[in-house]
Formats: sequence, C-alpha cells, structure tokens
Amino acid sequence: MINDTGAAGEERYSIDWAYEFAVDGNVGYSYSCLSELPDGSIGVYYEKYDSWSRDQLHLKNILSFEKYTISQLKTS
Repeated sequence: MINDTGAAGEERYSIDWAYEFAVDGNVGYSYSCLSELPDGSIGVYYEKYDSWSRDQLHLKNILSFEKYTISQLKTS
C-alpha cells in the first residue's frame, strides 16, 4: 500500500507491504515487469525458471504472462 507521508521530495511516499502473493509456486523468476493494465487489472510478465541451479535451467518457454484483479492479489 502506498502512503502519503506529507513530507517533500523522495520521502513523500512510503510503501507498506501488507500483502504477498506467490505468482508461480516454488519456481524462480527474474526480469519481471508489473503494471496496471487499461482495464484496471494487474499484469505480470516474467522470465521463469524451474530450477535455481544454473546447470538445470530450462530455457524453453520461460516467458510467462499472468493477469490478476486487485481482489485476487489482496486475498492471498
């Protein structure tokens, strides 16, 4: 949650990480992009891996896109 602190400059807003959401179970991911979409939902585009071991990375079909509503993200 983003809070307006009333301060000026970089200190004007603070973030309260009140919720957490597991996007794709126990896999690793990197190079993610999180954005509000025109319909008000949240889009997550990310590069996923099914292993943290560099020797076991599967580099096929690793780009994923998920779409969620705010309600879905707040209830998990």
